Amino acid sequence: MFLRRYVAKIVIISISVTAFLILKPGQTSTTVQTGVDWCQEHRVPESVCTMCNTELRESFKSNNDWCRGCDLPESHCYVCNPEIKFSQELEYINWVASFTDKESTQAPDWCDDHRVPESECTKCNIKLIDSFKAKKDWCAGHGLPESHCYVCNPGIKFPQESEYNNIKSTTTVDWCDEHRVPESECTKCNTKLIDSFKGKKDWCAGHDLPESHCYICNPGIKFPQEMQFEQLNGESTIQREGKPQTSIFRSNKKFCTTNDAVIQLASVQSGQRVGLEFATVVEIITTDHVEAPGEIRFSPSSATIVPSLVRGTLVRWVASPGQQLTKNQIIANIESIEAASLCSDYLQSKAILNLNESNLLRKKDLAKIGLISEREVLDAETEVEKSRIYLRKTRSALVLIGYSEEDIANAGKSDFINTLIYVRAPQSGKLIDYRAELGSIIEVGQPLAQVADVNEIEVIVQIRESDIPRVRIGQTASISSDGNALQRESGEVIWVSDVANPVTRSVPVRIRVLQNDSDIRFQQYVRVSIEVEKPQSSVMIPESAVQWDGCCNVVFIAETPDRLRPRKITIEYASHGGYVVTGIEPGLRIATSGSYLLKTEMMKEGIGAGCCPVGV
Repeated sequence: MFLRRYVAKIVIISISVTAFLILKPGQTSTTVQTGVDWCQEHRVPESVCTMCNTELRESFKSNNDWCRGCDLPESHCYVCNPEIKFSQELEYINWVASFTDKESTQAPDWCDDHRVPESECTKCNIKLIDSFKAKKDWCAGHGLPESHCYVCNPGIKFPQESEYNNIKSTTTVDWCDEHRVPESECTKCNTKLIDSFKGKKDWCAGHDLPESHCYICNPGIKFPQEMQFEQLNGESTIQREGKPQTSIFRSNKKFCTTNDAVIQLASVQSGQRVGLEFATVVEIITTDHVEAPGEIRFSPSSATIVPSLVRGTLVRWVASPGQQLTKNQIIANIESIEAASLCSDYLQSKAILNLNESNLLRKKDLAKIGLISEREVLDAETEVEKSRIYLRKTRSALVLIGYSEEDIANAGKSDFINTLIYVRAPQSGKLIDYRAELGSIIEVGQPLAQVADVNEIEVIVQIRESDIPRVRIGQTASISSDGNALQRESGEVIWVSDVANPVTRSVPVRIRVLQNDSDIRFQQYVRVSIEVEKPQSSVMIPESAVQWDGCCNVVFIAETPDRLRPRKITIEYASHGGYVVTGIEPGLRIATSGSYLLKTEMMKEGIGAGCCPVGV
């Protein structure tokens, strides 16, 4: 699939007037090249992208359109709202497709992601599913056509795959990925080219490379070969629909001015006076994780919906939401005419039992003197047993609708029959909420309230289809309810669904929360990290050491006591007041307290010289 996009990109690149493009301040590559209001890096319209233009953040926050968990507008959050659609994205894709000529459409009909012909791929185009099912070509066990199922039919071969591999193996791009310039012009790999660039007066003496290659002095440089290279290596700038690349931590730009910046202090004492402190990067043991959003639910065995068992009017709430209840404690009162009918049935069954017992005693006396047969005595005993069963039935009905033992014992002692029903808690726990309005007519079976043990909670997590093979019952998980993932609770995977959501293609997973110390609440959204692999060595740094410079997460490495160099790092997740990161080695000394001042110095306009002098 990426090869088709790659061929289309080559056509686009061929119409470029220059070999590279230097952007003016405020311009973006997408807008300049396409005229479409679209930020392909963050997959939102460029004019409202808060990652590229941080000044827009306040306007979104003032409109209550902000996701604190993912640190971006709620209307832009693909994690919380995977169904988001922007018309500008379709315009951008159409713009790319508009340059595909007849020759480019001859690319192999092949989806490399799913190893089937692109025109038949039911994963990329779900509209094809019905046609395959109609042909009875469907593997229900794996959710794809039988003719595409490598699990059931491991010997499947498609001629398009061979054609695709032949073209891929013969395609090369003039690009040096290490130095991010065309390979044929790279002065780092081929020093013989230096003199020719100097002869053209195309040389940046401050950074020792051609001015036309210097990303520090000219951060907007674009080379068409880079786009070809990204397409050929599967790093498409056009993301697949339904697979957003957002997370709770912002991602770095691949290249920026941070790469070669240096901060030089006026003296060691200057750093001490501004409160600059240092810490050593440490190595810890961690495990690989699968992250996904989730929602807190009560454990199915710990929560109960309290229904009404009779028709009547809800006249009083006795307990309040949040109140701790014991089993059989009264929650509400219902006035019901059916209570009088059930009480009358009980009194009637009690009277019939007394009558039948008296009749049995009389017949036994008559049988002793031979006036009646044993058969009549047996019939009388049967009637007594029937009466007892009917009495137990009517008595149970009164107990179910809320009558206490005292209420049942007092029934019939006066001419007045109580019509007030006592709704009782079926279990111990907390009264979560009301499900009915005071004064309303209540039908049989209608929910009145919910009672639950708030200490037994679970998380329902939606795991991506690509991650679900790594998730197993019994794996440990951590649940975080805050945006920085600093407050974490332990959990355990107790259930993995056998059925995927037909719309989102995600799979529900249940995780039991082992101990709720963070006071996470029912129906609260959380972030879940499931440990899916064995422990491994990782790098951890203090939270205060990480700064966001506008495009990257950076730390400042102390090369000498008065000289620091920023280093881009990738935050994997937060743990115990620090961050587990990649991009830095254990043992290095990094700035912690006061690193914010270093960031402000680095972001000054003078950074183009390659060195930021700091003095106090």
